Amino acid sequence: MYHIKKDKRSEYSDKLITEGLLECLKSKNLSDITVSDIQRASSVGRTTFYRHFDCVTDVLEYKCDQIFNEIAQQNHKYCFNSAEEIVKKFIQIWYKNEHILEAVVKNNRIDIIINSHRKNQSKMQNVFFRGKKEAPEQTEYIIIILSYIMAGVLSEWIRNGTRETCSQLYEQIRECIKLLQFVFI
Repeated sequence: MYHIKKDKRSEYSDKLITEGLLECLKSKNLSDITVSDIQRASSVGRTTFYRHFDCVTDVLEYKCDQIFNEIAQQNHKYCFNSAEEIVKKFIQIWYKNEHILEAVVKNNRIDIIINSHRKNQSKMQNVFFRGKKEAPEQTEYIIIILSYIMAGVLSEWIRNGTRETCSQLYEQIRECIKLLQFVFI
């Protein structure tokens, strides 16, 4: 678990710790990285690390949660009119955070992204069902299905060498979902 305060000094330390972890991930697997490794790479003291994070994996969880917050902020700021716009923005934000996604996928920790989806489920509901008088009764199922689909797609995109652009990836998702309809209809 992470414990982040909303002040500039804490945010700066968190940024250094995150960058330190990413630097370490260039030469080691996540499971082999120690707090001391991050401390050396980030110049942040051990006490500061433990004031903010309980373990190394928490740093990736924190960063994934930050990405979801950015997605929610973008939606609030631009008031997207369609699910297509939301999904495209979601892909764009992950695209620009490809290094985080790559670390998660490379270390077989896609569960971190799925957990971020779950923690941010209410934000996602607000994004997808905003303006609707009533959200569908199955909203929780819809959100979790979307979560697993997006986590899987992003994971496969990384494994394939990030060869598709954001628009191409969106079109791949659309086409695949169309093809999947025969299973359930």
